[in-house]
Amino acid sequence: MKKWVFAVLIILILGLVVSCDLLDSSRTVQFYASATSGLLLGNYYISSDGVLNSFSNQTSPWSVEIEGKKGDYVILTVGGDPGDLTARIYVNGALFKEKIGTTIIQVAGYLE
Repeated sequence: MKKWVFAVLIILILGLVVSCDLLDSSRTVQFYASATSGLLLGNYYISSDGVLNSFSNQTSPWSVEIEGKKGDYVILTVGGDPGDLTARIYVNGALFKEKIGTTIIQVAGYLE
């Protein structure tokens, strides 16, 4: 009988921990851009905000951090002087999307 009660308690506790994690939909999003030469320009968007934010004449590297939530659509578009460009989106400190290219690059996706 004691083993059965103990097993049920463990299952209930694990279920509570998992459900609390699933209910936390907040995400910290960092948009990051860099260039090997010159200044950066571009824009970033997160669907829960609904505003297309622009930046221009920014020195490399550039970044901004905002709050989002699971399921948000995010976009980062970066342009700059001739040379290599890097665009990255981090979610809760982990790399989510990255693109390296020249002239104009873009990364996008739905937050998990």
